[in-house]
Amino acid sequence: MNLEELKQLFESGDFSALIGELKKGRIAQTEETFAFYKDQLDPRNHAVSNPAIRRDKIVKTDRGTEIVKVERIALALQKLIVKRAVAFLFGNDPTITSDLQNSVLDCVNSVFRDVKINTINRRVAKYIMSNREVAEYWYTTNSGEISSRYGFESPINIKCRIFAPELGDVLYPYYDENGDMIAFSREYVSTTNGTTKTYFETYTATASYKWTSSNDLKELCEGYPIGNPINKIPIIYGEQEQVEWADVQGLIDRLETLLSNFADTNDYHASPKILVTGQILEWAKKGESGAVIQMADGGNAQYLSWSQAPEAVRLEIDTLLRMIYTISQTPDISFENVKSLGGVSGVALELLFMDSHLKVQEKREIFDEYLQRRINVVKAYLATMNPTPQFVKDCSDTILTAEIKPFTLPDKQTTLNQITTAYNNDLISPQTAIKMTAENLNTGANPEEEKDLIEEKRNSANQTEMMLGGI
Repeated sequence: MNLEELKQLFESGDFSALIGELKKGRIAQTEETFAFYKDQLDPRNHAVSNPAIRRDKIVKTDRGTEIVKVERIALALQKLIVKRAVAFLFGNDPTITSDLQNSVLDCVNSVFRDVKINTINRRVAKYIMSNREVAEYWYTTNSGEISSRYGFESPINIKCRIFAPELGDVLYPYYDENGDMIAFSREYVSTTNGTTKTYFETYTATASYKWTSSNDLKELCEGYPIGNPINKIPIIYGEQEQVEWADVQGLIDRLETLLSNFADTNDYHASPKILVTGQILEWAKKGESGAVIQMADGGNAQYLSWSQAPEAVRLEIDTLLRMIYTISQTPDISFENVKSLGGVSGVALELLFMDSHLKVQEKREIFDEYLQRRINVVKAYLATMNPTPQFVKDCSDTILTAEIKPFTLPDKQTTLNQITTAYNNDLISPQTAIKMTAENLNTGANPEEEKDLIEEKRNSANQTEMMLGGI
């Protein structure tokens, strides 16, 4: 359905048909699908932790039938994969650059600083990777007090809210035949004063709507529709085809089963066991030095040894872990794995994290467009809050671009060497070299003041050398 046909459906007043059509925009993941992913993310809900799947053992003994509890070892590897991916994607905050010199960039940065956009970035990435989808809702509130928090006087504040399945939201983006989003809806349940209601909200470029369900009838809530001042859908929506750990879920299941079985085996065989053949005449006493077991003729006693099984299990565990990290492009940066590296150069660090950086580049297919649309929505709000002709024109003409910088460990020595080489080859000025050095070492030094102090030190050293040379 195109935009004109959807408008006609809005105007018809047949809300049940309208909501039904909006839900057809895409096949949103059902609550059952999200619950399936949520169980994979929580180690307490893994298959190995389920007594109905990994059953306790029923053992027959001289005392009768007994139930023996089995080991259930669940690993939070899914969470680790998501955390590492988020850290490498937004461990360094994205930088925003402008193609024009005006105040728009400063205003946008003020908005992002006010809503703590760096935290929002990490939350958004986490929800996309673990929920498969997420949405941001940008809106304004009137504080009643005029402030200059965005670089101009206004009583309006710009706010941001996140929608995600994990937060109880069912998301329904609606696209036209060209693949452009022409409406976005979310469904959620709210309980007030003991009364539970289901709500359905829809956002378009012209207005927002909110319905509630009562006896299968859809009723428009009081005060709606509400006009949209920016003529853009105030929603930024992001999605990916599968959860971050989907390709290694089977390997994780096998690893958990293997570790649990191995733990059960250890419970039986960790303590020494003696195999005795023949008749025992007398056991050695506890604590007796040089203990001897007395046996009848032909008797024999020896410890049961477990020669090949532990090594085979260890090999499979190591292989599974390596494949989980490799296939999910997750670096194994545990203390045990990196303690032997010692001091490594910047090039070595880049090679160590190359796979993770390649994964970040792949994620840019999702987040470059996501961050760009966010900037455009914020610029549209700013233009309505400061409607001076020049500022509105600047917001329209200025192109702001967000650049994602993959996380890496800083190598200060390599950077200092590069600065020194560039300065010695007359590629940068003394002020630039001092500024770059101060940024690298986080000293906050003033380049001009540092330059004067360095020259003063050099002059003093030259004078001392001349005095000593004249003696």
